[in-house]
Amino acid sequence: MNASYPATEKLSFSGALGRQAYDGPGDYTTWNAGATWAFMPRLAADLRYHDTSEHGFGQLYDSRAVLSLKATF
Repeated sequence: MNASYPATEKLSFSGALGRQAYDGPGDYTTWNAGATWAFMPRLAADLRYHDTSEHGFGQLYDSRAVLSLKATF
């Protein structure tokens, strides 16, 4: 499930919620929430926080914040 909200012409907020299932034990929920700022017509910065309900699988499943630069052509 994804959702987004355009707060202004250049700023939007969004998030996603999902369920990861596979054969065997260990199904878990994933989610992220963040904001995107379009600082130029074709460039935007996205700051997003990612996490899961499972932290017993090691560092791969740790929560983290990610800053990305998006370019559209």
